[in-house]
Amino acid sequence: MVVVVATVILRDNRGRTLLVNDNGVWAIPGGKVEKGERVIEAAEREIKEETGYLIEIDSLARVYELKKEEDYHLFFVFKAKIVKRLTEGTKEHKWFKIDEIRHLNAYPETYLLLKELEKKTPKCAEYPLNIHFYF
Repeated sequence: MVVVVATVILRDNRGRTLLVNDNGVWAIPGGKVEKGERVIEAAEREIKEETGYLIEIDSLARVYELKKEEDYHLFFVFKAKIVKRLTEGTKEHKWFKIDEIRHLNAYPETYLLLKELEKKTPKCAEYPLNIHFYF
């Protein structure tokens, strides 16, 4: 089964990244795209539900796939900025420096992805589909 997932990277003015506690594992906030929903709508909805933040999407940062048991997950990773806080959100969330994330109980692809995005990447015209594979 193919599962489409929308996630959002939020950074504060000190360069820290917002992560949510997903059943004891720290992760980039996001979740599955629901039937009839656009990927960008799912990203905005998931952030609002999990963190209570209303956001404005800036760009698509990365697309990657991950095979998990029988399922194939296709992740769309957006970068966004916070517009305002609406509620407390449904999940514990905290801001972390990238080096702190390496030592957290986090999904392995979380640190790899964030570290990769710190590097300068080629322009989209050179690489229109920037898809990475994590197994």
